[in-house]
Amino acid sequence: MADIHSLPIDALIPQLLHHLNTSGTAVLIAEPGAGKTTRIPLALLHEPWLDGRRIIMLEPRRLAAISAARYMASALGESVGQTVGYRVALDTRVSERTRIEVVTEGVLTRMVQQDPSLEQAGIIIFDEFHERNLHADLGLALTMESRSLLRDDLRVLIMSATMNPEPVARLLDDAPVLISTGRSFPVDTIYESGESAFNLYNRPGAYMEQKVAAVIGKALSQHDGDMLVFLPGVRELRRTQQELLRSGHEQLAQTDIVMLHGGLKAEQQDQAVRQRQAGRRKVILSTSLAESSVTVDGVRIVIDSGLMRTRVLSPATGMEKMETRRVSVDAADQRRGRAGRQAAGVCYRLWSAEEHRILPAERVPEMLQSDLTPLALEVSAWGTHVEEMAWLTPPPAHLYQQGQHLLQQLEALDEQLRITEHGRRMITLGSHPRLTHMILRTGEVEPTYVELACQMAALLQERDILPPSAGIDLVDRVRALHGAGNHTIDQYVLERIKEWSTRFLRQYRQLAVEYKQGTSNTTLANTSHASLANTSHTSLGNEPISKHQHVNRAFHPNTASHNKHNNQPDDKQTDHQQIELWVGALLSLAYPDRIGQNRGDGRFRLRIGRGAQIGNRSQVASYLQTAAYIVAAELDDHGSDSRILLAAVVGEDQLRRLHEHHMEEVSQVHYDAERESIRAQRITRLGAIVLREVNDPHPAVETVQQALLTALRTHGRGLNLLQWTRSAVQLRQRLALMHVVQPDQYPAMDDESLLAEADEWLLPYMDTVRKLSDLRRLQAGELLLNRLSWQQRQEMDILAPTHIQVPSGSRIPVDYSDPERPFIAVRLQEMFGCTSTPLLGNRIPVTIQLLSPASRPVQVTSDLESFWQHAYFDIKKDLKGRYPKHHWPDDPFAAQPTNRVKPRN
Repeated sequence: MADIHSLPIDALIPQLLHHLNTSGTAVLIAEPGAGKTTRIPLALLHEPWLDGRRIIMLEPRRLAAISAARYMASALGESVGQTVGYRVALDTRVSERTRIEVVTEGVLTRMVQQDPSLEQAGIIIFDEFHERNLHADLGLALTMESRSLLRDDLRVLIMSATMNPEPVARLLDDAPVLISTGRSFPVDTIYESGESAFNLYNRPGAYMEQKVAAVIGKALSQHDGDMLVFLPGVRELRRTQQELLRSGHEQLAQTDIVMLHGGLKAEQQDQAVRQRQAGRRKVILSTSLAESSVTVDGVRIVIDSGLMRTRVLSPATGMEKMETRRVSVDAADQRRGRAGRQAAGVCYRLWSAEEHRILPAERVPEMLQSDLTPLALEVSAWGTHVEEMAWLTPPPAHLYQQGQHLLQQLEALDEQLRITEHGRRMITLGSHPRLTHMILRTGEVEPTYVELACQMAALLQERDILPPSAGIDLVDRVRALHGAGNHTIDQYVLERIKEWSTRFLRQYRQLAVEYKQGTSNTTLANTSHASLANTSHTSLGNEPISKHQHVNRAFHPNTASHNKHNNQPDDKQTDHQQIELWVGALLSLAYPDRIGQNRGDGRFRLRIGRGAQIGNRSQVASYLQTAAYIVAAELDDHGSDSRILLAAVVGEDQLRRLHEHHMEEVSQVHYDAERESIRAQRITRLGAIVLREVNDPHPAVETVQQALLTALRTHGRGLNLLQWTRSAVQLRQRLALMHVVQPDQYPAMDDESLLAEADEWLLPYMDTVRKLSDLRRLQAGELLLNRLSWQQRQEMDILAPTHIQVPSGSRIPVDYSDPERPFIAVRLQEMFGCTSTPLLGNRIPVTIQLLSPASRPVQVTSDLESFWQHAYFDIKKDLKGRYPKHHWPDDPFAAQPTNRVKPRN
C-alpha cells in the first residue's frame, strides 16, 4: 500500500531532482517532521542517471536506519530486504533486488575501501549530517575522493535538520542549498527553577535522577500524552526508573516505563517506540538515540536533562574517556521538537533560561575530540595523505599523529607510515584497530586462544556486563560471559557480546583461509566453534599446561568440587592465576601502550611513561595490587596517576613472548656518586618499563666518557677535580683576558663554558679515566693550551704575558684573576721614569699596586702619569720620613728607577 500522506518535503522534490541531475550535488536542510529521510530516497528511485545503481543512505544511528528502511518498504507495500534494505552492525537485510540501502557508521567506509569507484552506487546520501559523526566525515571525504578521481557521475546529497549549510556546500564545489520547513506543532518550553541537572550531576552527594523523577511526576499530572525523557547514559536511565518506582506516583499506575538506548536489541527498541496500548501511557527513558530520525508515536511531553555523554580523547595521554557534558543549543532544539511531531506538546528543560544562553550553539564534531586511530588506518589504506583529502573539519594534526603512532605499535603502519599487510587485515574485521590486532596476533602466536580473543574484543567494545561494584578485573567479565560468578549480568549486553564474538570468530576464520597465514591458522579456520574448555594443550610461559584443566576450572567453579570427589587436589587459585595470565596477555596485544609495571602501593608505571593507580584498593583483589605487571584497558585520565577502571594481570613470560620485537636492550652507563665510579648496565626495556638489568663488564669507551662528563657537569666540585697548578690557573686567566679582547678568536674560560665545551678540550684525553678521581692525573694547563694554535700562543705571549718588565729591569708577574682588571704589585721606586701605564691586549691598562720599600701597598693606580703629577708628592713625604735612606727624587719622571735602596751611579 503506497504512502499517500503529503509532507512538507514533497514541494522541494522537483527542485532537488533538477539539481542532482545537473550539478550532481545538493545540500538539503529540512526541519524535523518534513519527511526528508523517508521521502527523498523513494523519489530518486526512477531517476535516469541512476541507471540501475543503488541509492546508499548513511544514517548515524542503528535504530533510525532500521526504522527508515521499514517505513520506506511499507510505503512500497513490500518487506524490508526487497526494494529497500539496510546494513547495520550484526544485522543485514538486502537482496539482489535491493535498490535503496540504509547503512550505518563504518558500512559506507567498507564499501568505498572495497570498491573505490563505488560502481554499484548512483548516489550517496548523508542523513542527519549535523551530528558530525566521525564515520560520516570520513565517509564524505572518501566519497569526494571517489567522485573527483574515479566517478564524476556519482551524486552526493547532504541532509540535515539543524546545520549551517554553507561550509558543506562549499566543500561540495558550491552545491545548491535547499531549505524546507518541517511539519511540526507548537511546543511550550518550560525552564525548571532550582539547581540544574548538570550541577546536580557533578555535585557530590546529589542525585540528578531525583529531580528528573519529580519533574516526570509533575508533568504526567499536568499534561496528556506519552513522555520522552532524555538522559546521558544507561546508568542514569536505570536510576531514574528506580526513582519513579519508589515514588509511588498515582499517575504511574497506568503508565509503562520503558528504556531506549543503543544496547537494546532491535525488537526491544521497536517496543519502546511502538504506539502504546489503549488506556495506558508510556514514559520512555532515552539516551540521545531518540534525538533525530525516529518518530516516537504518542509523545507530547519531552523532559530534557540537558546532558549528553561523549567520548573525548586526551591529547596529553592519548587515552579516551567518557565525559558527561551540557548539550548544545541545536541538540536541545532537536530534543524539544520530539514533543511536536504529531500534536502540540510541552518541553521541560532542567536548566534555567540564563544557563541556556551560555550553551554552545552547535555540537563539537567528533573529529576534534575523538580517537583518530581508526581514521588514520582508513586513510592509510586509501593510499593518500590526510592533508590531500577534502574534509569539512580537517583532522587535528596532534590527534592524527597520536593515532599513527599507536598504529605503528600495533604494526599496522611501518616506519614510513605506510599501511602494512597486517594493517589491511585489521581493517577487514571492522572494529577498533586495538581489538582487531589482538585477534589477528593471537591467531599467529597462540591460535588456541583466538576464540578467547574474540570474546574479549566483544567485551571491550560493548558496555560493561557487570555492575560497578564488580571491581576492575577483566577476568571476572570473561568468567561471567561463561556463566561463572555471582554478579548480576546485563543480559541485553551479554547477548550482543555473544553475537559480536561469533561474528569476529567467523571473520577471523575466513581471513585465515584467504590469507593462508600458516598451518596453525588454517587448522583453526576448519575447527568447529567449540568452547574454550574443549581445546587442547598449549604453552603458558615456559612449561606446557593442560588448557582443559585450568580454563575449564577457572570458568566453571563446580569443577573444583568434582575434583575433590576424585581425590584430585584443589588448585583453583593457581588455575585462576593461569587464565588470568592469558587474559592479560591477550589484552596486552590490544593495549601495548598501557602495560604497567608495579611501583608499589597499588601504583604502576605504564609503558608510555605515565603513571596509573588502582583506586579503591579495599575492593580490588590482592593479586591485582601486588602483580608485577598488569594491562590497563580503561583509565579515567585524571591527575598525574590515572585511576585504573579495568585491567588484568599479565606475566613477564607472556610479555617477552608477545612483545619481544618491541623490546630493546640498551647499555646504560652512569656515575655512581656513592662508589665514586662508573656503573655500566645492560637494560632490557619495553618503553618506560625496565624488565631486566645486568652489569655490563665491557661498556663502550665513548659511553663511559660521556657518563663521566655528565657527572663532571653535575658534580659539586666540577672542574676542581682536575690538576690545577699555579701556572695552569694563570694560563686560564690569561686566556680569559684574551677572550675579553678577542671573543671570536679565543674561547671563554668560565666554569659554565668550559663544562659545556668539555667534549672538545677534555674528552680526547679521557681514554684511561674510569672514575672522577682519575681526572687528577690530567694537567689542566696542558689541555687548555692544546686548544690554541701556534699563532695564538705567540700572540697571547705578547698581548697577555706572564710577566711585565718594569723600568728597574725586574720581571713582575701579572695577576689575571680579574680578566678585565689585570694588575701587578711593584715597589714604587722601580717605576721611576715610567710615564705611561702598560696595556694588555693592546687596550686594557694594567692596574698597578705601588709598594713601599717594605712591600706594603701605598697606592693603586691605572694612570701613572696622573699619579706622578699629583699623588706622588704627598706619598713621598710619608715614605721619606719612614724610609730616610731610600732615594725619593723631586722629579719622578726623570729619576732613575731602582730595585735597591739607592740607584747605582
